Amino acid sequence: MTMIDLYLKAGSKSAMTLALKTAGFTQDGDSGALYHPAAALDVIGTIYQPTGDTILVDGQEVPAMAPVSGYHANVRTTSEALAAALAGLRLYPATPVRVWA
Repeated sequence: MTMIDLYLKAGSKSAMTLALKTAGFTQDGDSGALYHPAAALDVIGTIYQPTGDTILVDGQEVPAMAPVSGYHANVRTTSEALAAALAGLRLYPATPVRVWA
């Protein structure tokens, strides 16, 4: 069984939720959590990257961070069909912010 790791980006949380539900995820009515029987979901949301500037926080210089556009999630699955259904959101980052262990 080969694992397929998908790094996904949508324009907003609602766009990501709609895409995941369209691909076959179900949403718990109470918690809002999304589930799929053949996948694990890691919701990241907004990713922040260093701007190259620094700021002072409690007397310490730390990198200034800015949001990267879009809403991000990772999916790990064994389903080729699910991967195909999410292909429109798929990215291939050289250095992902988070990866599956």
